[in-house]
Amino acid sequence: MNASDFHCVSWTVLLAIAPGIPVAAQEAVREPSDWLWNDPREVTIPGVTHHTLESQSMKRTVGFNVYLPRPYHDDPDRRFPVVYFLHGAGGTETSDAGLARLVDEEIQAGRIEPCIYVFPNGGKRSGYRDWQSGNVLSETLIMKELIPHVDREFRTIADRRQRGICGFSMGGGGALRLALKYPQHFCAAASLAAAIDDGAEGHAGENVFTYLQQNSEKIRSSLKLWMVVGDQDFLFSRHAPFVSELDQRDVSHSYRVLQGEGHNLGRYTEFSGVDMIRFLAAEIDSRPSGTAKEVRVWPADRPPPDARSLPVPEGIQHYRVHEALHGDSDDFGWLLGAAIVQHQGKLYASWGNSHRHENSADAHMRGRMSTDGGRTWSPPFAIAPAVSGEGRHAHGSFLSAGGRLYAFVSYHHGQGHQQLKTRLFLLDEKNESWTLVKDLIPGFYPMDQPQQLADGSWIMGGFDGDMRGAVAISDGDDILAPWRVRTIGDVPRGFETSIWVDGMEVTAFIRQSKKSEKGVVYLAAVVSGDGGESWDLGYQVEVPKSGLPSTDAKVYAGRLSSGQRYLIFNTPVDGDFTNRNALCMAVTACGESTFSNVFAIRTFGETAPRTQGQYKNHGWQYPYAHEHDGHLYVVYARAKEDCELSVIPVNSLEPTGVP
Repeated sequence: MNASDFHCVSWTVLLAIAPGIPVAAQEAVREPSDWLWNDPREVTIPGVTHHTLESQSMKRTVGFNVYLPRPYHDDPDRRFPVVYFLHGAGGTETSDAGLARLVDEEIQAGRIEPCIYVFPNGGKRSGYRDWQSGNVLSETLIMKELIPHVDREFRTIADRRQRGICGFSMGGGGALRLALKYPQHFCAAASLAAAIDDGAEGHAGENVFTYLQQNSEKIRSSLKLWMVVGDQDFLFSRHAPFVSELDQRDVSHSYRVLQGEGHNLGRYTEFSGVDMIRFLAAEIDSRPSGTAKEVRVWPADRPPPDARSLPVPEGIQHYRVHEALHGDSDDFGWLLGAAIVQHQGKLYASWGNSHRHENSADAHMRGRMSTDGGRTWSPPFAIAPAVSGEGRHAHGSFLSAGGRLYAFVSYHHGQGHQQLKTRLFLLDEKNESWTLVKDLIPGFYPMDQPQQLADGSWIMGGFDGDMRGAVAISDGDDILAPWRVRTIGDVPRGFETSIWVDGMEVTAFIRQSKKSEKGVVYLAAVVSGDGGESWDLGYQVEVPKSGLPSTDAKVYAGRLSSGQRYLIFNTPVDGDFTNRNALCMAVTACGESTFSNVFAIRTFGETAPRTQGQYKNHGWQYPYAHEHDGHLYVVYARAKEDCELSVIPVNSLEPTGVP
């Protein structure tokens, strides 16, 4: 390998973005329409092919090169990490693609794991920014168009932990700035002689210093940086202030100065290209493999709870939110999947409704609102209305965030959950109506309220289109951004999932039906150590060892303001693991993860269906809970007909030992 394989940017071109002259100030004298936005010159490097994207933002065809490692073609089911390399000023997608030769050599030698490299065309002198004039929108092109396009068209692992970005000169500065601005998209960024922003006031605050300050907490725990520059490079002086700021904010980075080197990509690649490639490979391959582990949540030396001797929380109150076939001037006789949330001083409850049978073609999500803590409720209203044909809305979950109330609603065809997806609805508070925002999560059925991980991303439990336990994770803290689904292994009859979140550790409680040798059904409890990303897809919970007997029914997990954790579930009655007549709540001591007591929420009573319907059965079932103002509001279905509410004072749930 030699330097001639790489594009060497001339001093004339480089000085077009001379230090101290912001890109915005030069827009008036530039005409980007004559820039070469599509450069399909052949690159004779194994695995490199040229592609184009019809850019809506730039209103033109934009080219990019993609390097695919040989295993990409050998294993059509395998997905790969991806790295984006941004070219320098005056370059194109083809001019700097020679780096792919080094990547291929490293992979073939077995020194790094196979990965995809993408070489975008960011514009001749764009700075990889959106210009105020609007005639160059390179940031939008890369972040909003190219990355989603690559994730759709190629078998990438489309999440932050498996995506890196790097570049040379203008591209190096762009890589650092984009990574700092969008830490939810990248786990690592690297630069060769980066054109780092010259001071914190440059580009109207659109610079690395601003984003380092704004996102330092997220960056500190989730983003690694690597930089090389020569001491004779005209961009050398730009690095010291930035490195000093990284040091002060305790952000992980590697910084190396090459003695006697000026601004030449070939020389940088010759001395540091392999190091950069290996750094990025190590970071995108650092996601723990098989971090899922099964945990015990009930003490081994204590007998499991008995449904007929459970204590009742002091001060618990029961209310009926909605009654089927009575008082509502409608004929909906089937109900399941209640959810509840407090928003702007009001309680909102929801459920899935059908006329007679579970998940029939008339299914949709309805709700009511209460202004007096759940004692009385408004007339029912539609959240996700019935749809024509085979499509149907079912139940879902709520999230009150940023002053808005969202409903995550499942949508599918047929009773087998074909074409499953989560749709996002938003409450119009002025008109007290709900509107569809977007189809948000393909292949996912939401089962509990989204919670935030330590890196700011949202995560919620549910199941996938194959009815396997799963979690959905947002791309950063933007609810509207893409979500990804992570399946929790091929757990036999283990699908409806609810979670605890502790920083980046996620505990998933998964509904089970498979019995032990003694005929006991135990709830599955599985922990992921990396924010729900890795559950080891080969992981099997043949017979769970949580120690907590449960019926074959949905559960709901959560954390109280007291520091206790809880799990609401149906405990078996007299050895019957299909009986749902005992709805109870297990709690831990403050800060603990093993349950130490179980309370009765609702046991026995009138739990038989009043009318016939497919899959109707006795019991209090499908719980969902939300804490507000010192009380836990628990909603659930009675006999898959009525929506019930139990209000429990949190201070009545102090563990007193196992009964």
